[in-house]
Amino acid sequence: MCDSADGNYVWSVREQGSGRPICSPEGYPFSFSCEEDARTFAARYPPGSVTIVRAQEPGYLR
Repeated sequence: MCDSADGNYVWSVREQGSGRPICSPEGYPFSFSCEEDARTFAARYPPGSVTIVRAQEPGYLR
C-alpha cells in the first residue's frame, strides 16, 4: 500500500550500469510517488538490469 505520509519522496527506475533514468518514448523519466509502483514497473526489466532510486521531491521544505 502506498502512503504519501512517508515523506515527500519520489522513486525513479534507473539503468544499473549507467545510472541513467528509464524514460518514456517521449523522453520523460518515469517517477513514482509510491515505492511499490516503482518496484512493479522495474519488474518488467530483466533482474539486475535496473535499480530503484529514492529522492526527495524538489521544492519540499521541512
